[in-house]
Amino acid sequence: MKWRLSVVIDTEVHIVHRVYLREINPTRSLTEPYSWHSHDGDLLVAEMDRAGVDQAFLISYTAQDVARFLERNGMGPEDFVSGKKYVRFYLEKYPDRLYWFTTTPDPRDERALSILKKDLELGAVGIKIFPGILGIHMNDRHLMEVFKVAQSMGRLVMIGPEETAPPETPTLETLLNELDEVLVEFPKLPVQLNHAGCFDPLGPHGDIAIRLSRKHNNLFLSTAILGYCFDDEHEYPFPKQLKRIRKLYDGVGVEPLLFATDWPWCEHVRKYVQDVDAIRRHCDFMSDEDKDKFLALNAQRYLGKLAKPRLTKAVSTAAGWAQGSEGAA
Repeated sequence: MKWRLSVVIDTEVHIVHRVYLREINPTRSLTEPYSWHSHDGDLLVAEMDRAGVDQAFLISYTAQDVARFLERNGMGPEDFVSGKKYVRFYLEKYPDRLYWFTTTPDPRDERALSILKKDLELGAVGIKIFPGILGIHMNDRHLMEVFKVAQSMGRLVMIGPEETAPPETPTLETLLNELDEVLVEFPKLPVQLNHAGCFDPLGPHGDIAIRLSRKHNNLFLSTAILGYCFDDEHEYPFPKQLKRIRKLYDGVGVEPLLFATDWPWCEHVRKYVQDVDAIRRHCDFMSDEDKDKFLALNAQRYLGKLAKPRLTKAVSTAAGWAQGSEGAA
């Protein structure tokens, strides 16, 4: 009997009450659903249930955290209705389904470390850093203190390298090269690189993340929106995305790769369940065992001791069932 692990973990999701509000941004399209209706924790969990996703990593960025992004796009805090209080409400409602990653405020602010420590004490399993949005170098001494806090408290780090805008910010290539220095300095700190570094794996700089992953076994590559574009649009099962995943898979194997959707930011082009089924049903270059690692087991390894009992029990039960089936065969 062939065994399939039933657990799926999405390693990057968000919830927002509203963003880019159409009332004050009339040029935004109605096809961007988050501009006119809420994408809250209840909807997220309903989508997870429909898609067979067991758990998800929920990032709690706020308008204050992404102030530079809003300013660059001619928007302000009123265009971004979300926040940590909003996120924590749903974390408390679905404690066995969601893991909280808090975003770091500008680490050059003297209050930043105390804010982060408080969030970690309140239950955040990790810290998400947007160096491009913050306009900071990865190896900046203030940001290095953030890495130290995460390591000392046994937490995780997630890097979102998007939204670079040189010369106001370092270039994307500079940030990834500086990440190499960080990983050398913190070899035991689990680090997730969102969008596999944002360079298109099929493009001229696509091998940077591959080289980093080969060098550092504590670096995990998240696969949401590879190339940081939606060029598949509605073409299920998203062959260009699968081709990009294939490039990473061929370059580093399955072990560093993490499944992620970046929900709800793709909702205008595809549904949540389609993101999952594109892998489950159409990723023909991965074996069943590799799909299990990609969809769940690698995320569990990234979580380590922070994995919640629901996940640990589900994986253990499935593994035990598999061993029994193999024995019977």
